[in-house]
Amino acid sequence: MPFVNEFIQPEDRLHYDLVENMVIRHTGPAGHIPARHWTIDRERGMYLTQIKQGGEEAPRFSAFLFYWQGHIFYIKTWLLSSCGGGGVPRTNTFRLDFLGEVPREGQHPKLNAPFRNLQFVADLQDAFNARKEAGIHTLETNPYHAVLKLTPSLVE
Repeated sequence: MPFVNEFIQPEDRLHYDLVENMVIRHTGPAGHIPARHWTIDRERGMYLTQIKQGGEEAPRFSAFLFYWQGHIFYIKTWLLSSCGGGGVPRTNTFRLDFLGEVPREGQHPKLNAPFRNLQFVADLQDAFNARKEAGIHTLETNPYHAVLKLTPSLVE
């Protein structure tokens, strides 16, 4: 089953412990977004949901949770470019600044995502492609492609 965009059901919040995992604290630009919808592949047990957006001071910043192989990864992104739309396939290019475990209250996030794992990267790419620009609220019906670029410090 491929990734689909849908509203999060109460039983899914319990199953994936989303109440606990939505309480993310970090420094940097962003306002908290209550996760009401996600991009999920139920068969493979993976989801992507946006939890923060930059606002006026950093409009191209977003943060996501990616649940993969029983682990939750916190992903900071910056939109580098966007082209297409209006009848033309859209491509958005994102810089991934941080992939790491979900920090708990009073902790700092630690880098530990398996970004060198080709399957992890492929699954994350699939989730971003299925999410398009706004998950369940996406109006665009044309083809969409997300390009994910790792910050050099993540691959050293």
